[in-house]
Amino acid sequence: MMGIVACFGLTSCGDDDDDEPGDESSVVGTWEVKYYDDSEGCGNITETLEFKADGSCSTTHKCDNPEEGLVKSSGTYVVLGDPGEGCYIRMRLQFDDEPGVYETVEMFVKRQGNKLIAYNDEGEIFTFTRK
Repeated sequence: MMGIVACFGLTSCGDDDDDEPGDESSVVGTWEVKYYDDSEGCGNITETLEFKADGSCSTTHKCDNPEEGLVKSSGTYVVLGDPGEGCYIRMRLQFDDEPGVYETVEMFVKRQGNKLIAYNDEGEIFTFTRK
């Protein structure tokens, strides 16, 4: 998958069924970030991460370039630590355009209210907002 997920390793979420919007101990919910990256001719990009309480997750990567279009994946995740303090999320994803091929992505995140701040291996910081 292109974009942010390609820069991270994947993880699963916790199983907090009663996640409240201000509960920084969980990443359950839908998170979105928008940014501009023309390095691959993409332009405006919207990345969405959805973490469910049952440990399943999904991602979408949408860019302006019709050749890149929309890339989706789904799978499972685990959270290694406390999101409020900073933790790793490991996801095992299968991309819709590559049936049977799984990729493991891991990223370091910190939850601050309705923001999920993600740090990649290249030193970039992406701030996702809860939808």
